[in-house]
Amino acid sequence: MGLVRRGALTPYLFLAPGLALFVAFRVYPLLDGLRLSFTNARLGRAQYAFASRARCPSWPFRC
Repeated sequence: MGLVRRGALTPYLFLAPGLALFVAFRVYPLLDGLRLSFTNARLGRAQYAFASRARCPSWPFRC
């Protein structure tokens, strides 16, 4: 029957706030930092653009 049984959803409801905090404070900054690493963003400037291929290191795949 899956999650239809009585009380089967309760543990997931208790885990949801902790998982939401983990994503908000650990996963999102990690992904945002990865995204910003491919831009010319600097502190104090509101605008940024994606950097050219010249900024990419020589990886085994193309940027």
